[in-house]
Amino acid sequence: MLDKSPFYFKNYTNVVDYVHEYGNLSFQEEDFNDIDALVFSIFAYFPLEETGVPFEEMSVQDCCINFLSWVRSEYISLEMAAWFRKFLLLGMALLNKKRYKDLLVKRFEYTFSKEKETQFAALEIELDEKRSLIAYRGTDRTLVGWKENLNLAANTKVGSYVKSKEFLLKAIETNENKSFYVVGHSKGGHLAAYAASCIPSKDTDKILCIYNLDGPGFGKEIFESDGYKQIQDKIKLLVPQFDVIGTLLYHNEPAYIIDAQGYFDFFIQHDPFTWKVEGKEFVKVKERTPQSKYIEKVLQEFVLEKVDPKDLKPAIDVIFAVIDTSGFTDALQIERNVGDAIAKFLSFSQKQSKQNRKILTRLSNLFISCAMHHIPSYNKDVRIQREEIKKGKEEERNFKKDYDKVRIK
Repeated sequence: MLDKSPFYFKNYTNVVDYVHEYGNLSFQEEDFNDIDALVFSIFAYFPLEETGVPFEEMSVQDCCINFLSWVRSEYISLEMAAWFRKFLLLGMALLNKKRYKDLLVKRFEYTFSKEKETQFAALEIELDEKRSLIAYRGTDRTLVGWKENLNLAANTKVGSYVKSKEFLLKAIETNENKSFYVVGHSKGGHLAAYAASCIPSKDTDKILCIYNLDGPGFGKEIFESDGYKQIQDKIKLLVPQFDVIGTLLYHNEPAYIIDAQGYFDFFIQHDPFTWKVEGKEFVKVKERTPQSKYIEKVLQEFVLEKVDPKDLKPAIDVIFAVIDTSGFTDALQIERNVGDAIAKFLSFSQKQSKQNRKILTRLSNLFISCAMHHIPSYNKDVRIQREEIKKGKEEERNFKKDYDKVRIK
């Protein structure tokens, strides 16, 4: 069946187009840039652990061949989330491009544990004699991965923290004369920043740049730690225009904001294939959307000010207990059956213990209070943006048509 997603009929260039356009320039001919960081961050999502080929040192090209030759049509149509299918396009683009194909993937590590609530994968890639790159995988479609994400909001030290730290430290210890880019998208970007914050101060000069590509921030304990402070200036946070994930918790200010497809849909904009590219740079915009700013204010107040982390962790456990009993086994099932998932969640939540129902009710009321508190500032931002459009600053957007649709009454 034809996928009618707007992505496949896009009128902009993206990371895949960049690889096709500039992939025949080596890193000596054209130096590493921000879009390359995204290329490798997406490459870290390739499910090499599923291919059945035991990992040993191999080229990027061989990794792509193993991945692409493993994929079946049933997997694409039934098992793979929409934006995961786009990995195929990047894999095919990387196959014969001089810039990437012969780079050596020295290490690949994968860990999945439901008991330890850990979903982790990382790669070490040699760029040249003096530089290597560490890429951390973001959240996959497993519920374990999504629960680990939510645990970040509870300021919990997630299972992937230990793995990410050990992976980077081993790379530094075994490559004394090399410097490193450390990259990742979503949770992968969060892990990149965390791992770098754990290295000894004597090794911080070996870190060239840390790319957190729309990944969440940190709890206060990590954000204010000496380790984080010593690498903070090396972190490059990039977020799309309708950003939600990248502004969670305590975080650096974004280096810049990327224009992306899906102006009113943060799920679409979190997909890095929708990030717009012009030449060898991302297309930049002046500021985030009013919706993005509103959600940041609500979540920051709710998570960082109103809720005790000791209450948030039990609530996350309750939420996933409800999901477990409702029969869903991965995030893709929930995505494809949102209405059914909400109905089942509400139904099964009523069957929880009295204590668990109290936790859910208290947090729900707190969240509603935070959401109501920031409505005036949100509507003000929408009005300001509407006026700017009238002045012709964003002539391409028919914002007047959508104003009443997005305004919270």
